[in-house]
Amino acid sequence: MRSESAMKPLADVVIVGGGILGVAVAWALAERRFKVVLLEEKSLSAGATGCTFGWLNATSKTTDWTYHRLNARGMEIYIELEARWGCEALGMGGGGYLAWVNGDDSNAVDSLYDQIRRLQQWDYPAELLELDTLRLLEPQVRFPSAALGLFAPADRWVEAPVLAGFFAGRVRSLGGEIRERCPAVAFRFEDAGHLAAVVTPQGEIATAIAVLTGGIHLPALVRMAARDPIDGERFAVRRVPGLLVQTPPGSAIGLIERLVEPLDGSGLHLRPTLAGGVMLGADGIDERLGDLPPGEEPQAQAAELLHSAARHLKALDDPGLTARSKIGVGVRPVPADGFPIVGPLASAPGVYGVVTHSGITLAPLLGRLLAEEIATGRCPDLLKPYRPDRFVGAAVH
Repeated sequence: MRSESAMKPLADVVIVGGGILGVAVAWALAERRFKVVLLEEKSLSAGATGCTFGWLNATSKTTDWTYHRLNARGMEIYIELEARWGCEALGMGGGGYLAWVNGDDSNAVDSLYDQIRRLQQWDYPAELLELDTLRLLEPQVRFPSAALGLFAPADRWVEAPVLAGFFAGRVRSLGGEIRERCPAVAFRFEDAGHLAAVVTPQGEIATAIAVLTGGIHLPALVRMAARDPIDGERFAVRRVPGLLVQTPPGSAIGLIERLVEPLDGSGLHLRPTLAGGVMLGADGIDERLGDLPPGEEPQAQAAELLHSAARHLKALDDPGLTARSKIGVGVRPVPADGFPIVGPLASAPGVYGVVTHSGITLAPLLGRLLAEEIATGRCPDLLKPYRPDRFVGAAVH
C-alpha cells in the first residue's frame, strides 16, 4: 500500500536553484496553479545572478537565426512585464544600446554594417548613426572623430538581484514556498523508476517533478539525480568568470543614459546603475581572470578596467575610484555549444534540467516554456532545438 505522502505529494514541482532561472520557472509554474517549492543552498541570487551585467537583448545574437528568435521572444516577454508591473518593480532601465566603431577602420565598419543589416532583416530594431547623433545621445562620451554607431532602441538593462527578488515575491504571493539555505542532497525514486521525492537537510519533499536550475552547479545536480552518466555529459557547462566593477552610488548620475560599448576589440561595456553609478565589464580582461592566483582579489584588473573606460568617459579618470567601487567576479555557466539546454533527464523520469548563458534575457521565457511543457506533456516548438539529447552519447566537456 502506498503511503499517504506518496499519494499526496507535498509539492507538485520542486525547483532546485535560487538564481534568476529558478525563480522564473517557479513563478511560471505557480501562475499555472502548480504547488511549488524552491530550494536554494545559500540565498537567492547568491550565484551568477548576483554578479551579472544584466544586458537584456537580442542584438548580440546574430550568428544563428533560431537563437536570435528565442532571445527576441525573450525581449517581448520583458515588454509585457514592463507594461504590467513597471520598470521600478523589476529593477529595469531602458534607453537602448549604443555601440560605435572608428570609421577609419574599414573592417570594423563592414562588421557594423553587417550586424545592422542582419538585425533589420530579422525585424529587430537597429539603425546606423553618425557622429552628431551619437553625441546627442551620449554627450559625455568621447567618440572618435570619424565614429559610426549602431543603436538598438529595444535593448534594456536590469539589476538582476532586484528582478529575482520580484519574481520570488510573486511566487510567494501565489502560495509557493522558497527555502533558502536548504540544498537538495539526494533524489529518491519509486521502484518503477519515477521521481518520488527530493531529499533536503530539512527532510524529504514528496514530488513527482523536479526542475534543476543550478547554474554552474547543474552538472553536479544532474549527476546526483541521473542513473546514466551520459545525462551528466549532456548538461555539461564551462565555468566562465566575469569581472564587474560598480562605481559608488551617486558617483555618475547622468554620465551615460544607456548601455554603451566601444567596438574597439577590448570588449568594454558600460551601463548606468539604479543607484546612480556605472557598471563596467570587459571581455578582454575576463579572458585573463583564469590566471589570477586563488584567493587574490582582482584589484589590479579592476583598476585596468576603469582606466580603459576613462578613455571614453573623462569623469572616470579618478585614481581613487577603484578603492571606492564595488568589485565582483561572477562565474557564468556556458553550455558546451553556447546554446541553452532545456529538457528532461533521460535516465531520471520526472527530472528536468535547464541552463543557459543568456540567463537574464531568457529566464522569463524559458520559465513559461518549461511550465507549458510540464503542464501539457509536450515540448514547445521554441525549445525543440535546445534539448539535451542533441548531445547524443558524446563527451562534451
